[in-house]
Amino acid sequence: MRLRHIEVFNAVMLTGSVSGAARLVNVTQPAVSRTLQHAEVQLGFALFQRVKNRLVPTTEALTLYPHVERLFANLDEVQRLADTLKSGRDAKEVRVVSILTLGHEVLPRAVKLFAAKLPKVGVTIKTLHSPQMVSSLVLQEADVGFFYSPAAHPALQMEALGETQMMCVAPKGMLAAKTLRAGAVTLEELVPLPVIGLDTTHPLGITLSQACREAGVGLSSTINVQTYHAALSLARHGLGIALVDGCTALSADPALVDVLPLRPSIPVSIQAACPAGKPTSVVVRAFIRAVQQVLAEALTHLETHADTAIALVDWNMPEMNGLELVKAIRADDRLAALRVMMVTTETEVAHIERALAAGANEYVMKPFSREIIEEKLRLLGVDGDGLRAS
Repeated sequence: MRLRHIEVFNAVMLTGSVSGAARLVNVTQPAVSRTLQHAEVQLGFALFQRVKNRLVPTTEALTLYPHVERLFANLDEVQRLADTLKSGRDAKEVRVVSILTLGHEVLPRAVKLFAAKLPKVGVTIKTLHSPQMVSSLVLQEADVGFFYSPAAHPALQMEALGETQMMCVAPKGMLAAKTLRAGAVTLEELVPLPVIGLDTTHPLGITLSQACREAGVGLSSTINVQTYHAALSLARHGLGIALVDGCTALSADPALVDVLPLRPSIPVSIQAACPAGKPTSVVVRAFIRAVQQVLAEALTHLETHADTAIALVDWNMPEMNGLELVKAIRADDRLAALRVMMVTTETEVAHIERALAAGANEYVMKPFSREIIEEKLRLLGVDGDGLRAS
């Protein structure tokens, strides 16, 4: 079959008639009929039978058609790539594709950094599945993509941006107090607890399953999900423990859940991919660096302060007083869920009003007892079992 034969055959399969095929390929009906006849002569078998003024494909035609569909899909990709190369592109735009997980916290923060440095450069973000991202990058419909695991494709160049780890996100009260004080949780400690199952076909799900096998433990999962944010949401509603990557854990609300790293650590690599064989523009490099900076800052903060629920702040401190510290905490989006208790000898009503207006959650005046602090912690929803008298 020649390409013209394939084009007409595909048009008839799509429309079911000679007239419809003629309109689709913009030729006359006699031309369609002649092309079909020529194709059938070359093939040595019929492609269609006429039934009630419609062309019904033969068994041979139905066998051929899936291959023709794939051929036209490839031709469409060639056309899309040609259109991209022909039209060129305004250098004042960065086209980003990413897995959904990075689109919730990491990319918004990166866009904020990027816009502060290059305010006139536009950013377009699409969250896709990994195979779709690879296709978009190969066809040069995107400038950069962000993955969790390297995308093995000869037309892409990969760059490791950083590494996070799997985190445990548990509803308040589900983990033992000693586990919270330890600041990390082992897979063995999760065995008797309800754990939200992850898609075992996803690279991170596979990695987690392998870690469980190596540790010789089996986790109980009555609820299974495909996305990590779905698991996070279920944990927030008290339905089980979510085991998620560090980027997803950035969205956790410490008022509702406890966030602890897993031990032994299960690393998660974060990769950037660009089309190979062409230089990466300055603006694309700038966006990649913004993502890298966000990852370095946010994930370090998460792993260092994952179990920090409350800060006790004195009004009178060197370098920065307590009121200035409260304002600084409330100005940092990463600390939005951190509760702050002022503990001070300042007893004036004006001081109390200023501290609460600045964002303090509670105000305790000295002298105070252990019982008073524990009661304030309970009011704030913080476990005080590990409080030590000083």
